Amino acid sequence: VAMNEAFAASPNADQGDEDELLTSSTSLSALQPSQAFEVSSPSPPTFRATFVDTSIKDVSRMLCCICGFIANLNSGLAWGLLLLWLRDHAGLSATQRNYVAASYSFPKGFMQVFAGALSDRLGRRALVVTGLGASAVALAVLASLARTNEHVPHDLAWQSSLAAALLGLGTALAYPVLAAAVSDRVSNKGAISYAIGTFRFWRDLGYAAGTLVALVADAAGAAVAIGASS
Repeated sequence: VAMNEAFAASPNADQGDEDELLTSSTSLSALQPSQAFEVSSPSPPTFRATFVDTSIKDVSRMLCCICGFIANLNSGLAWGLLLLWLRDHAGLSATQRNYVAASYSFPKGFMQVFAGALSDRLGRRALVVTGLGASAVALAVLASLARTNEHVPHDLAWQSSLAAALLGLGTALAYPVLAAAVSDRVSNKGAISYAIGTFRFWRDLGYAAGTLVALVADAAGAAVAIGASS
């Protein structure tokens, strides 16, 4: 009799446990995800805020913009004022001027392939400082050549080619690394594109600064303009 009563009571107990589980699961499913876990997402970045931060507030990014501006100013100088001076004042032939232009373009294009990987190993600052320093030395050499009144075209051709190669090498070391340095300084990854766009705006504005260099060259001469750029 006792065993029959136990077996008869057990299904009711199991049924009660099942009802309890169903009730608790129903109450849990009624909860919305936002009620169960409150996760605060950061506000999306705006272009205006990122532009101000990159241009003014963040000192590291601002310096990258200035260095990019200078790098493109050097490029405009190499393609514009330098070749005109070699043609009109130094008397170099078209072939000699082409050698000078190639001496600048080839190191600049070739070394950019390796500059990014080198900056990952050696650091961004080392390559940027080295590149800008090499560009300054090259421009100083070109300015000293421009101050000389008497030139031997053959000697001037290879001297200018060496200085142009150093200028191209320096530009290559700094040019691609600056964009990576700007990206490293952005904490909110959603603002990287805005920061890179702001950097490229200031960097490419260096080409427009070539107009001012041309005005200086017209007023004071090519040597002063090249020296001021260095």
